[in-house]
Amino acid sequence: MEGSSFKHYAQRDIDHNQFLQTFCSPAIDPSLFEEVILFPLRVCMQNIDVVKSLGGTLCDVSLGPNILHLLPFCEYFTDIILLEVNEKCCNELKRWLKKEANAVDCAFGAKFIGDLGISSLNLLGKENILRRKVKSVMIYDLNNENPTKAIVPQKVDCLCNVYVLDHVSEDQESFRRNLKAITSNLRVGGVFISLGTFNTQFYNFEEQKFSSFAYDESFLRKVLEEAGFTIKVLEKQKSKVVSEIVKYDEVWCVVAVKVREV
Repeated sequence: MEGSSFKHYAQRDIDHNQFLQTFCSPAIDPSLFEEVILFPLRVCMQNIDVVKSLGGTLCDVSLGPNILHLLPFCEYFTDIILLEVNEKCCNELKRWLKKEANAVDCAFGAKFIGDLGISSLNLLGKENILRRKVKSVMIYDLNNENPTKAIVPQKVDCLCNVYVLDHVSEDQESFRRNLKAITSNLRVGGVFISLGTFNTQFYNFEEQKFSSFAYDESFLRKVLEEAGFTIKVLEKQKSKVVSEIVKYDEVWCVVAVKVREV
């Protein structure tokens, strides 16, 4: 299929409850849950000391209304800002914050963690801590040269990117541009936690094929260095998932420190 016929995540209103169930549910696909959720969660926990020492403000940019990755270390920050490229997703997160009756269960995957290898975490008990720490949920415009800086003018201490860059970028140049834009308000010395997949071929949702930029490890290392980062941890896991809804070679997780402004 030609790239021009693919749907674009940032421009498409989707059923976010179904999105989480499809791509992040251990009940539907335990193998996919292990690769895209549990593997990076383990990497983050192994490097929790880096996050503990930061304090201050955490800014998160995630694909879909998924906050599971924030539960292990939300208590270590004074406040948390959630950014979304999709207005409908932004609204779902606001409903989750207010505990509205029909809100998406953003942390539903936490109840499965104990059975799948991270039994020491009381993640469900931290959901209300996360709610108290979230100060704002905002949508940002990727067409803005510095989208995060425009709506979060203060420098932040930690920035999380969860599968967003892959799905809002179309080529090498847009990936570079989006990376620099998203990290523009991370302070020097701040930590960047980023998740993605190498050589993604496709992901399908609601009978539509969505675009995802395919790249390899050498390109990722190069663009992070160009954006002013030193990589402290880069771990990857080869995919064993056989699925009709998504195909990629490896899941990767990076912990990097911003060492200079660009």
